[in-house]
Amino acid sequence: MEVHFTPELQAKVADLAAREGRGTHELLEDALTRYIEDESRFLQGVEEVIAAGERAEFIEEEEMDARVKRILES
Repeated sequence: MEVHFTPELQAKVADLAAREGRGTHELLEDALTRYIEDESRFLQGVEEVIAAGERAEFIEEEEMDARVKRILES
Protein backbone atom coordinates (compact mmCIF):
# COMPACT_ATOMS: atom_id res chain seq x y z
CA MET A 1 0.00 0.00 0.00
CA GLU A 2 1.26 3.44 -0.83
CA VAL A 3 0.10 6.56 0.98
CA HIS A 4 0.90 10.16 0.11
CA PHE A 5 1.02 12.98 2.63
CA THR A 6 1.39 16.71 2.31
CA PRO A 7 4.90 18.02 2.91
CA GLU A 8 3.66 19.65 6.12
CA LEU A 9 2.33 16.36 7.50
CA GLN A 10 5.48 14.53 6.43
CA ALA A 11 7.55 17.05 8.36
CA LYS A 12 5.38 16.65 11.46
CA VAL A 13 5.63 12.86 11.30
CA ALA A 14 9.39 12.98 10.81
CA ASP A 15 9.77 15.43 13.71
CA LEU A 16 7.66 13.34 16.08
CA ALA A 17 9.39 10.12 15.07
CA ALA A 18 12.78 11.70 15.67
CA ARG A 19 11.71 13.04 19.08
CA GLU A 20 10.50 9.56 20.03
CA GLY A 21 13.60 7.88 18.62
CA ARG A 22 11.55 5.78 16.20
CA GLY A 23 11.33 5.42 12.47
CA THR A 24 8.50 7.12 10.61
CA HIS A 25 7.20 3.78 9.36
CA GLU A 26 6.94 2.42 12.91
CA LEU A 27 5.27 5.60 14.18
CA LEU A 28 2.68 5.62 11.40
CA GLU A 29 1.97 1.91 11.75
CA ASP A 30 1.39 2.28 15.50
CA ALA A 31 -0.81 5.35 15.01
CA LEU A 32 -2.91 3.67 12.33
CA THR A 33 -3.25 0.50 14.42
CA ARG A 34 -4.54 2.54 17.39
CA TYR A 35 -6.91 4.49 15.16
CA ILE A 36 -8.38 1.33 13.61
CA GLU A 37 -8.82 -0.30 17.03
CA ASP A 38 -10.53 2.82 18.44
CA GLU A 39 -12.76 3.24 15.39
CA SER A 40 -13.72 -0.46 15.47
CA ARG A 41 -14.72 -0.20 19.15
CA PHE A 42 -16.76 2.91 18.40
CA LEU A 43 -18.55 1.31 15.45
CA GLN A 44 -19.24 -1.82 17.53
CA GLY A 45 -20.88 0.39 20.15
CA VAL A 46 -22.96 2.17 17.52
CA GLU A 47 -24.09 -1.15 16.08
CA GLU A 48 -25.06 -2.38 19.55
CA VAL A 49 -27.11 0.75 20.20
CA ILE A 50 -28.86 0.48 16.84
CA ALA A 51 -29.66 -3.19 17.47
CA ALA A 52 -31.06 -2.36 20.93
CA GLY A 53 -33.22 0.37 19.40
CA GLU A 54 -34.54 -2.05 16.80
CA ARG A 55 -35.50 -4.37 19.65
CA ALA A 56 -37.25 -1.44 21.35
CA GLU A 57 -34.83 -1.60 24.28
CA PHE A 58 -34.64 1.95 25.55
CA ILE A 59 -32.81 3.32 28.57
CA GLU A 60 -32.74 6.58 30.46
CA GLU A 61 -30.49 9.37 29.19
CA GLU A 62 -28.11 9.12 32.17
CA GLU A 63 -27.54 5.43 31.54
CA MET A 64 -26.95 6.10 27.83
CA ASP A 65 -24.36 8.76 28.69
CA ALA A 66 -22.58 6.30 31.00
CA ARG A 67 -22.57 3.56 28.34
CA VAL A 68 -21.22 5.85 25.65
CA LYS A 69 -18.50 7.03 28.03
CA ARG A 70 -17.50 3.42 28.78
CA ILE A 71 -17.42 2.55 25.08
CA LEU A 72 -15.25 5.54 24.23
CA GLU A 73 -12.87 4.91 27.12
CA SER A 74 -12.32 1.22 26.43
